[in-house]
Order: sequence, then structure tokens, then C-alpha cells
Amino acid sequence: MKRILFFLLTVMILGWISCVKDTGNYTYTDVNELIVDFPILYTRIYLMDTVVRIEPKVHQTLLNNESNLSYIWKYSQLTLADARRQTDIVSSNRYFDLEIHDDDAQFHHHFWLEITDASTGLTYPFYTTVTVIRPFVNTWTVLHSNGGAAKLGAIEYLSNGEFFNYPDVFDAFGHQPLTGLPVTLGDANREQAALPPATYAPVLYNALYLITSNPNESGVYAPWMKFQSYLPDIFVPQMVFNYSPSYFDVSKTTSVYRSNSDGTVVINNGRLFQGRMGLKWYEALFASSVTGNANIDKVLRVGRITIMYDNIEKRFLWYNNYANGSAPNNGGNTTGNFHEEENKAEIVELDRPLADPPNPVSLRNVEYHVLHIGVGYKTNPLNYQDIESFAIANGNDAKTYIYLFPTTRQIAGSSSSQTVKELKIIDTPSGLNEHSRFASSEFYNNIAFYSSENKIYRLDFNTGIAAQIYEHSAGSVIAVMNMAKQEISLSSNQSYDIDAYGFAALSRSLGVGINRNGEGELVILHLDEAGSVIQTSVFGGFGNITDICFLCDILR
Repeated sequence: MKRILFFLLTVMILGWISCVKDTGNYTYTDVNELIVDFPILYTRIYLMDTVVRIEPKVHQTLLNNESNLSYIWKYSQLTLADARRQTDIVSSNRYFDLEIHDDDAQFHHHFWLEITDASTGLTYPFYTTVTVIRPFVNTWTVLHSNGGAAKLGAIEYLSNGEFFNYPDVFDAFGHQPLTGLPVTLGDANREQAALPPATYAPVLYNALYLITSNPNESGVYAPWMKFQSYLPDIFVPQMVFNYSPSYFDVSKTTSVYRSNSDGTVVINNGRLFQGRMGLKWYEALFASSVTGNANIDKVLRVGRITIMYDNIEKRFLWYNNYANGSAPNNGGNTTGNFHEEENKAEIVELDRPLADPPNPVSLRNVEYHVLHIGVGYKTNPLNYQDIESFAIANGNDAKTYIYLFPTTRQIAGSSSSQTVKELKIIDTPSGLNEHSRFASSEFYNNIAFYSSENKIYRLDFNTGIAAQIYEHSAGSVIAVMNMAKQEISLSSNQSYDIDAYGFAALSRSLGVGINRNGEGELVILHLDEAGSVIQTSVFGGFGNITDICFLCDILR
């Protein structure tokens, strides 16, 4: 009861005080206030080293000069909260110059700024983040033609859904235009250049292989330098060992690929060229056991090996990109026209089938027309050698034959290891033929994607069912299909810088180049775990598209 009475008495006293008339006199004095524009920034690095000046715009309500103001800058690479807690002061100037070096792996720089006004004694806190965007890191490149000459288009993702669409980056940045016809593209994460006589120039960021019918402009371009060459003369005549126009005809290049390690593979005029360090290409020899003629028609660079199909002798071949020295499981011959510091492995036949396969399997004298060799499922996400592959072939009997190969670790293993797990035979799906384009990735198990004119299908190897997932406008033709990344070969302490791209599953992001009446469109299909389309983006402004390639970079 006492507690209740005390509460009522308190309420009455407060009510009485509130009723007393306020008759006091007050004098109000204006004080100086700060108005600061300190936006979140992002910058794009084109050159090797860059300085970004971070300078707030300060306005005062009463004073015109800034002699009354002092500045304290604090910095962190972690978070804004961590920057605020710092005790170290990195600058007391009005502005801060952030130095960003070419080997800078920190893409977010956080600053806490305290401005003290001596006229009032007040301190005002402000903060900002500088996000560094490597140019053309999150970018689909498009090799197309306009007026007969090759053009390099680019869709560069920036941030917050923003992007640049360059129909021709050479024109946009004032470079000399390309003169040859478009041939093919290829990407290279963490490219490393090794050029004779003794030049070694490691490059930590993504490079682009661009091949046209002109060998003197076909070579390696640096996206972070607006697609210029980062070393002089990094073009085919300087890259191909024993080069001559008749020996290496650039117009007959059908594939260029380099993953995160273990060298580049190039298919030119039915032959395999490789380069362990990337920028010097040597023709790979055939082992003595590989008799007859050979013409490499289909190829897959996966994990540490390359799987190929020879359409003359109708057989599967393989090459160990990682082998050094005698490489007993890959030919054993260390002689040939290799540079003495390069790989000495040889091309051999893929000739170790299962002892008792579910279906009769022949890897020699293959009687079916092989349409594609693709990336299969990754059985161990932590090791890029544990990735499977497959080949799709059509027979003359309205049947499609799907060869399922084991992991690259097993193929490159001992001579007793199997090189084919199973041969699946299904009714030939609708529209699957020699004109089809294909895409696959390590994410999907026994699933591949193929085109038929203006449609895209998801093919399930287990059921033989081909389900349509996309259709473009009538009269258009799908010219090329590529996953953003068919395989992700990273160690545990690496990741891709793909925040601006906005879709983390690179192995489920499907790029499609589509042509109609001399005009090209790039369609990006983001797929779900089942392979259905969940988001579509369409970019135009291109001529007939020949090839596409996605560029991203590795955070180390």
C-alpha cells in the first residue's frame, strides 16, 4: 500500500510543476555547424599502381575558412567498426591519399574521420569505405564481327546492379582496331609469363587470350590495363615455339584454355600445343604407341589433364598437363621438339576401360559421331583432381551414346586405373546434332546443356530426358554457350572476387551468344541447383558473335 501511495504522490507533484508558468528569459546564440559530404567511393584500377585521394567536402554555417578545423583519420581493412576502434592515427591532413598497389589483395578500405571544430569544441564523426574494383574483373567478353573485322565487346559488372556495355573496348579506349577475323577467346587466371631469353614477368590478375586471323594481334591482353599488352610482343609469333605462318595458322585455332594451374592448352589445326608457364606454346608429341594419322576434333581441359577425340582414327586420347620428366603413365618418352625446361609428356590413347563395363565400351574405332567432351561432377570439392568428365556421341541408329569418364586423378593414375566408367545409351533427344552447342560444369552430376537452333535444353543422362529451359526469338541461332566457370580450381585460402557480378555460383551461370540477321546478343542465364533458369539478362549491340568468355579474378 505504501508503494502505491508514493507513486500517486509523485504523479501529483510532477503535474503541479508542469502547470507553473515559465516566465524565464533566454538568449539564443547561433553556433557554427558542419555540413560534410563524405560519400562511399569506388575506384577502378587500370594501371599497376594508383593513388586514390579521399577528400570530404566541408561547409560551415558561420565560418568561411577552415583554420578552426582539425582532422583525425583512422583506418582498417576489416570493418568500419574496427576502423572506429583504432588508436593509431594514419593522417591529420584534410585529405587522405590511399595508395593501392598492383599486388593489393584488399578490395575494401574503411576510414573513420573525426573533425574537431575549435570554435565550439565539438567533434564530428564521419566514415566511408573505398571499394577497389579491378577493371573487367566481373566481365563477359564477346568476340564478334562488324564490317568483317573482329571486335571485342565487354559487359562489365560494377556494383549495385550497375554495368558498362562496351560494343568494342578497343574503340572505347582509343586502341588500334583489330583487323583480323574473329577466331576464339580464352581466359587465364593468375597468368604467369615466361618468355625467352630470360624474361619472367609474373602477373597476378586475369589475362585474356584473343585470337583473330591476324597472328600479329593474336595473343594475351591485360584487362586491368584496358586490354593492352602488359609486356611487349606477347603475340602468337613470339609465343609459339618454332613459329611460322604455315606451322601455326591462327585461323585454325579451335580452343585456348588455361585454368588456375598446370599450363595452357591450345588446339590448332588438329594438334595440341601446351605451355606449362602459359605464354610459350610447344606442340605436344604423340607417343610411339599412337599410330596412324590424328586430327584432334573435340577437346576438354579439365583438372590436370586434357581429353581429346581424334576424328580420323576415331579414338579418344589424353595428355597429362602436369607431367614432368619421364611421366611413365603418359608415354615415357622425354625427347622431342619441346624446350628443355618444358613438359615432356606425350599424347597417348585413352585405352583402359573397365574390365566388365555395364555396356560394351570401345575407346578405339569409335563408331559414333562425337559431338562434345564436357566437364562432369566434382566428387571432392576440395581437390580439383577429383572431377569427372563425359563425351556425347550420336549414332546412326537414333541413339545417343554418353561416355562417362572417371576422375582426372584416376585417369592419370596407375596403368591399371580405368579410363571409362560406363557407356549410357539413350534415344537421341530432340534437336541434338552436329550443330548443337554445349555447356556443363562440375556442379551438375550427369547433366549437360545443349542448344538446338534458338532453344536450350537440359539433358539428364540418367533418364535420357531433355527438358527445354530457354527459347530465344524465332529465327535466331545459338552460336556459343559457356559457363562463367566450368570448374573452380582453387585452394582453401582463395576465392573469386565476384561481389559485383551479383551471382556467386559461377558454375551455374550460363552465357549464351545468339545471332540473328547479322546482329548478336549475349544472354546470361542464372540457373538453380536443378538446372532451371531463375534469372535472365540480355545485352545487345554486337555483330555476329563468335565466342564469349567470362573474366574474374582471384582474391589471395
